[in-house]
Amino acid sequence: PSSNVNKIAQAWINNDMDLFNNLTVENLGRSVNGLQVVKSRKEYNDLIASNHAMLSNIAIKTSDMFVKDNKAYFEWNFSGTNTKDIEGMKATNKPLNLNGMAIWTFNSEGKASYEEFYFDQNDVNIQLGYTLTPPE
Repeated sequence: PSSNVNKIAQAWINNDMDLFNNLTVENLGRSVNGLQVVKSRKEYNDLIASNHAMLSNIAIKTSDMFVKDNKAYFEWNFSGTNTKDIEGMKATNKPLNLNGMAIWTFNSEGKASYEEFYFDQNDVNIQLGYTLTPPE
């Protein structure tokens, strides 16, 4: 699993959907902070594409990986610069540098079947220059 995690990170960085698809199952799932947000590889591919549509210089580093049975547990760092407008949101031209942790589950063939992804969403908003407006 650990070598496949690093290959998945490379697929993300390079926006290489062929590599990503070769490393994952069709019904790939993903949860973010405990809430399932992706239920298929196509949805996950769309997620990667949307990140590349708004960020340049994407980099992903993994560290402190621990593998047990069919799961890889690790910390990650994701960075990029918000240089592109997307879906009505203007580019902020601000850098993004996030830390979090993930757990990838792999099937018996070594393909990724599920990702549990944990990070602080508010950190993203602050780094990109967004503020929260209290309700009236």
